Amino acid sequence: MSSSPSIAFVGRDGQLRVMPVTGGLPRQVSWSLVASGFAGAASSEAEDARTWPAWSPDGRWLASLRGAARPAPGASAALVVTEVDGVEERVICELPAEHPIYAAWSPDGRELAVLGQVEDGLQLQVVSAQGGVPRPVEHGVPLFFCWAPDSRGLIVHAGALSGGGRLSEGGKPGRLVRRAVGPRGDDAVFPVLPGSFCSPLPVPGPSPRVAFATVASGPTSHICTAQPGGEQVQHIATLRGLLAPIPDHEGRRLAIGSASEGERGPYEGIWCIDLAGGPLHQITTHDNVAFTWCPGGRRLVYVALDAAAGCARWYRIDLPEGDLAGAQEQELCPFWPTRDQTFRLRFFEQYAVTHPQVDPSGRWLVYTSHPEDPVRGRRGPPQIMLLDLDAPDPAPVALAEGGFPVFAPG
Repeated sequence: MSSSPSIAFVGRDGQLRVMPVTGGLPRQVSWSLVASGFAGAASSEAEDARTWPAWSPDGRWLASLRGAARPAPGASAALVVTEVDGVEERVICELPAEHPIYAAWSPDGRELAVLGQVEDGLQLQVVSAQGGVPRPVEHGVPLFFCWAPDSRGLIVHAGALSGGGRLSEGGKPGRLVRRAVGPRGDDAVFPVLPGSFCSPLPVPGPSPRVAFATVASGPTSHICTAQPGGEQVQHIATLRGLLAPIPDHEGRRLAIGSASEGERGPYEGIWCIDLAGGPLHQITTHDNVAFTWCPGGRRLVYVALDAAAGCARWYRIDLPEGDLAGAQEQELCPFWPTRDQTFRLRFFEQYAVTHPQVDPSGRWLVYTSHPEDPVRGRRGPPQIMLLDLDAPDPAPVALAEGGFPVFAPG
């Protein structure tokens, strides 16, 4: 693999492409099955177009959903893996009874978890990366999950909520469980109830843990960590409203978004705390809709909406090694997100681990944007944009036309 970090993305024809972010051209790695009499006539709306590419942990394979965006009459979507540097491609499984949303590799690369919509609920299934019949793991609304660090289970937040985020009539409260995926594993129920619309996320380190939000009485919620089986629950912080905790890549710090109006409003700033101990600091008071860590634990990027200009804007926060009170932030650039980019931002904590937009070095940010303001009628084809976060005044560069870029693992 090139020394330049690589991204995978979906081209305008709906097929997968791979390219280094510096000094290279896109290389197509998947091919349409739909016959066309005109060269270049393929479209991202084709029946076999790919969606939501995800790199395997070793960087050798790309998992994607085929036919999920626009299924053919009577046909089913499929989970497919494509060898990045070769010619092998295999259908892992058909997904006939559902609308698949995305797939996530296990840390050891041996299995894939697939989240899909079935009737009025969400279903999580697991399937071998070699192919086979998917095994149901959990069902509920909402449904968020992450893989356990040992790849032998999934940490799942599932509930019975209505579309507006309220408990459905007769519905049960949410549950946080570890679902075993192997033949010898045991399920485990966490001794706390999860907060609404919160994804559990792994906290790296010599003793891996999981971070999550829990419900609390009144307007506040708690941020906690626990072992992957639910043992040794530790309280980290308490804040108002809907909370989104994101651990950094080193397991040293936790960033927390707090939305006092819940789903109706933005996160009112971002808070940060050292997991080894120390006070909770608000590192920005700016309203935002999504944020993510850059590897290294010294930098975050976040997205804020600019209603007056009809766009979104990227911002960078640089953190000192010691006192978090010395955080500095900078506005980077505006962008006009595509539909997939908007969905990705909407559930940013769920995709923080599986579909990174920042490269393993923490220098490069990729995202999808329309080149001009679509509100004013100058909408162009979506483009893959690259931003150098190390530059004093970063300027976005268009890499290629397409959508949904995701970085390869380091």
